[in-house]
Amino acid sequence: MKKLLYSLLMVAAITACDTVNSDLTNEFDYDPFVSVDAGSITVAEDAESGQATVNIILTGPAQSSAITVELSVTTSDNAAGNVTLPSSNTVTIPAGEFSAPFTISYSNNDSPDGDKSVTVSIVSATGVAVATEGTERVGATILIADDDCDIPNLAGDYSVVTSETSPGGCEGVTNEVTITLVEDLGDFQYVYELSDVTGGLYPNCYQSADNPGQFATDVFAISMVDQPDVVYGGDVFNGSGTMDCDGNFVLTWSNGFGDAGTSTFTRL
Repeated sequence: MKKLLYSLLMVAAITACDTVNSDLTNEFDYDPFVSVDAGSITVAEDAESGQATVNIILTGPAQSSAITVELSVTTSDNAAGNVTLPSSNTVTIPAGEFSAPFTISYSNNDSPDGDKSVTVSIVSATGVAVATEGTERVGATILIADDDCDIPNLAGDYSVVTSETSPGGCEGVTNEVTITLVEDLGDFQYVYELSDVTGGLYPNCYQSADNPGQFATDVFAISMVDQPDVVYGGDVFNGSGTMDCDGNFVLTWSNGFGDAGTSTFTRL
């Protein structure tokens, strides 16, 4: 009886082992393949790292040899100059490992040039299959979200307050001015006519007329170069400044006679 019981136990143990071994054999009952770890990745243009990574992953048992994966990489038209790709379109998953990164770098600019994209697709792999389209991820899109607002049109009416003046007794003079668009130069560059480049200093400090002049914008930067003093003659105004997304701006200016100021323009 004892021998019979022992025999039955042995048969049960062997059967259980065969079941476990069968399960282990069937754990990877398919061809190993490579895919990407995400279908889409969104990063901010002004992110501190300035990098984004698509991971190429192996599904299936670890391989005894390294896997070389060839990628197809395309970028949107507006990515030129802001996105840097790796020197090679291949990545290698080392023997015994399950993933390899493909990392791009990007820079932040001040131009409202829209979101940029980089598409990474698997073309081929050595020794293993490539994921089937529609069942696993074979490609990923990195979206670099633009953080810049649209360049405002500065044409319109403004109130202006001028500080840091020379002469010092004219501190805080005010005026209301009109700005008109003169020319669109393209690439976010414009030329405007300003009805008083002194920001109220001439009419308030000297009781003279407004002095009109032109200034140019390049994205958010403002420059005024050699604008004639039409009130007193024999001199020019120069200045520089910046605008915000709402079209308000600051212009620091001076002339050769010693007049100067920092004028803050607020849209009416």
